[in-house]
Amino acid sequence: MGKSKKGKPEWIKETLEIDKNHGWQSKPGYKIFVAGRGAVRFDVPQDWHFEPDEKSFRFHDATPPNDDCRLEVSYNHLPKQD
Repeated sequence: MGKSKKGKPEWIKETLEIDKNHGWQSKPGYKIFVAGRGAVRFDVPQDWHFEPDEKSFRFHDATPPNDDCRLEVSYNHLPKQD
């Protein structure tokens, strides 16, 4: 997740190479969002706006405050169990 100082969180965007035969596909007009190295994966419309927040990721159908629809997701890493 993001590193936060007072104000907006600082995010480090990381792009990872994946195998050519990964098999992930989306319908035309959509893009694939992946977080946590595959822990979270879903398709969002190609023209939606992405905004990271301190503890979540948000997609908007238009730039806020003019958006009509938002999709927000967060996830937690669970400790390993014995």
